Amino acid sequence: MEDEDFDEEPSKKEIKRCEKENKQVAKKLSADCPDWPWIVTRMGNYLVNTYRDEAERRDQDNFGMYIYNDFSGYGPQEVIENQLVAFNEVFNKKDYDPHRLWILLEAVAFWLTLLICTVLLTSLNALERADLLASDSKVKNIALVLSMFLALARTMSDAMEIDMHGQSEQQTWPNAIVAYAKGHNIEIKGVYGIDEIIHDFDDTNIADFKNKPGPDRWRFKNKFKEFTIRWAADGSKKNAIGRAAYYITKMSAAERKKYNFDREDPLDKIDPEGLIR
Repeated sequence: MEDEDFDEEPSKKEIKRCEKENKQVAKKLSADCPDWPWIVTRMGNYLVNTYRDEAERRDQDNFGMYIYNDFSGYGPQEVIENQLVAFNEVFNKKDYDPHRLWILLEAVAFWLTLLICTVLLTSLNALERADLLASDSKVKNIALVLSMFLALARTMSDAMEIDMHGQSEQQTWPNAIVAYAKGHNIEIKGVYGIDEIIHDFDDTNIADFKNKPGPDRWRFKNKFKEFTIRWAADGSKKNAIGRAAYYITKMSAAERKKYNFDREDPLDKIDPEGLIR
């Protein structure tokens, strides 16, 4: 696989082979495929599909509607905000389950490969405190999810401006990811070219990550409060984020007709049996 030319389009035969292999592996448990890096929990997979559906229901183009230019952009933002709200609710529970935090994190990684750096670092912190951040961890897809976020960081010109503590420092959150992995003997893998990407971010002192930190090392609670004060998808000043302001299927029929190109309720065609209303 390492000698393959990834600049060339794969042949139909190769595509069919990969599809067949993927279908076979998809039916198995991670324990049955120890060398297969693409692992997702059943709950994580459920959330991935839920997020995708939530975003689709907020896209005005899917309903033949025009409300205003940025509506379909604010919709996915609202979905992301709801994910942050869910993460915050779990993290603020007494004796929260670190597995639950990671499921929320992995679902975002698979759905959008996007996440506020603090949420990622907070999840790693939670796994570390629960002795789940290890090469033989019960959480089987740590290496894969970390590789996805590092690959994203490499493509983001602004990512390096966000440091681990919200300040201007040389060590940024991708550096912290690499340090966490090296400090716990986790081989980050899954994304093509990941070794080169890791090299770009391998300059953080590993010793800083070998001790067991406090319950909120990355100050997620404070940052979440600041986020809710400053941002809201609907632009309101109610200090509330998320909710369903852009959820088209929850609008009234009259609202949908008002913005539909044919002045009809698009759900009458899309959902004649009323299954999604």
